[in-house]
Amino acid sequence: KRDSLYNLIKFYYLNNNQLTQIKAIDFSRLFYLIKLDLSLNNLSKIDSYAFNDLKSLIFLNLSHNKLEIIEKNLTKPLINLIQLDLSFNTIKYIEEGSFSTLKYLRILQLNNNLF
Repeated sequence: KRDSLYNLIKFYYLNNNQLTQIKAIDFSRLFYLIKLDLSLNNLSKIDSYAFNDLKSLIFLNLSHNKLEIIEKNLTKPLINLIQLDLSFNTIKYIEEGSFSTLKYLRILQLNNNLF
């Protein structure tokens, strides 16, 4: 069964590639993903619903990319997130309420941005 493969993936390392965008379907059905590393890419666009299925995620690394705006819907589904690294981007603006659903968040890294 094809869906069973998605259930096995817990850690996904896509760091140090040339990714420029993440679409809404790119991480669909990865319900049990715990760690996602997208650091050291060229990400400038992440669809605001790209992480909708990642409710088990506890670690998200988006550092060293080209993100300029953090939309509130981007992190809304990440209800179990403990660590979020947004450092070393070009963030100018974070939408109000962007982190309001992250009740378990303990580490938020925002250093080396433009605000």
